[in-house]
Amino acid sequence: FGHSQTQAYVHELLGFEGMVINRIPRADNARRREERSLEFWWLQPWQEAKRARASEAADGEGGQRSASGEEKRAGDEVYGGETGGIFTHVLAYKLYDIPNTCGPSWDVCASFDFERPVALEVTPRNERERTSTLVAQYEAKAAHFGHDLLLMPLGDDFKYKKLDITRKMFDNYARLMAYADEAPELGATLRFTLLSEYMDAVREKTHAHTHPLALPTHTGDFFTYNDEGQDFWSGYFSTRPQLKLQVRRLSHALHSARLLHALTRMRLSSDSAAAAAAASLTRTAGLAPIEAALAPLYQSTTEAARELALLQHHDGITGTCRKEVSADYLKRLKSANEKCARASERALSALMSLAAIEHGESTSQNASGGGGGGG
Repeated sequence: FGHSQTQAYVHELLGFEGMVINRIPRADNARRREERSLEFWWLQPWQEAKRARASEAADGEGGQRSASGEEKRAGDEVYGGETGGIFTHVLAYKLYDIPNTCGPSWDVCASFDFERPVALEVTPRNERERTSTLVAQYEAKAAHFGHDLLLMPLGDDFKYKKLDITRKMFDNYARLMAYADEAPELGATLRFTLLSEYMDAVREKTHAHTHPLALPTHTGDFFTYNDEGQDFWSGYFSTRPQLKLQVRRLSHALHSARLLHALTRMRLSSDSAAAAAAASLTRTAGLAPIEAALAPLYQSTTEAARELALLQHHDGITGTCRKEVSADYLKRLKSANEKCARASERALSALMSLAAIEHGESTSQNASGGGGGGG
């Protein structure tokens, strides 16, 4: 429902070299199609000036060698890490399913989604017509890009969960690709690929790997998203505030429980004397060892973390889910909060037990030392 520039920065810091996004404001998408700027370097505000300076350096310096003797291309310093931005591809049309990605005609593209009833199987009798029709859609879409490479997603939600659908998709597209190879007059080469291979090919084709400004740049967010006319998707910022509040509370509770759990285990591992004394005391008193008491905490916090992750779904934290789904989310949040509370209680109890043992040992040693001095 729109994209934040922070998302791009986090992905960059995590080591991603590129990303594909879909839902940006429709007017922005239309402008980018017209200007052939659906692919760009997404920069943070402080990266823009650095990239411009690197571009000037690339124009004037050319290649050089680093201190280690490795060849260094001008402008390389602006790629990766904190100063590079991230290569971003925006899908050209409304959604990411096949009817909305192969070209401008939904009806034509739907016939190439071989899970749909309207799809037409590719056979020796129709392979020429089917391949020509598909390539025509590809050519129309290619007009929105500044090079002759085209990314064609072949999927959808749950698309390949059934083996028969997977085989049908693969077999039909394999026939289309084979015919395109045998028909040079179509002027298209089709093949299965990985997203990373596509992005590498684009950077090579546009010389973006040697010149920082070979592709357009973008700085800022893609908010507020709208998909049709004046239908702006802004309500989700405040929809179901109670659900949002409980998600935030769980996040705090989980963080606290994990810190206490880590601190307790650290004390046990770093203070062998206290750990040994605790084990001796609990055995003497017939109690469960502290280690055993801590064992369930990891499982509890892991289960809570999974519930928190579930709520990050784009229809979860946004509150755009149905009423019955929201009720289920709240039930899960309550259970996860209770698990975090119990985990924190156990960790605190263990820490207090260790502190009491340490205090008892210290008192005993002082009393022993005092008695010896008096004698």
